[in-house]
Amino acid sequence: MRGFTLIELLVVLAITLFLSTLITPFIRKNNSYRIEQEIEKIILLCDYLSQRAIAANDTQELIIDTSKQRYFFIKNNKHIVNALPPEIVFSFIPGTYGRPGDPKNPITQTITFPHKQDQNGLFVMQFFSNGKMSAGTAYISDKEKKYMGALTCTSPQVSYIRKYMYKANNWILLNV
Repeated sequence: MRGFTLIELLVVLAITLFLSTLITPFIRKNNSYRIEQEIEKIILLCDYLSQRAIAANDTQELIIDTSKQRYFFIKNNKHIVNALPPEIVFSFIPGTYGRPGDPKNPITQTITFPHKQDQNGLFVMQFFSNGKMSAGTAYISDKEKKYMGALTCTSPQVSYIRKYMYKANNWILLNV
């Protein structure tokens, strides 16, 4: 019976370590990409709800549930739920300064949109029939808190959502 020699085992170990060093940056970049894609999905949903509010002449709500890492809206008395991917959470990187457009103070809250009355962990983005929306910011990061993004509406006077990614200790505006 022949076993593996020490040299053969070391070669296999070296190849495995080499391949893992090639894959690790891709996985990390993949989380950054997933955050960006999730923010884009939320923005598209916000656009839909804004148009629906105008067409129906009725306030629409996107509810962010930080305790269950999901967001949803109600259509025809049914909850239309979108869960965040498992590696993405509503959260922020500790020590980061925000709000993204004017980062002067440390971020202390994951979501700054209004709380849903009597509901812990639920926040509401409201879209009004006049085309305006509630002001606030939502932060999304990976579970390791290496990558972070934000969507923000800084003024209730407009209905424009900005998308940011936090890279190299700076906020970068992605939609101009």
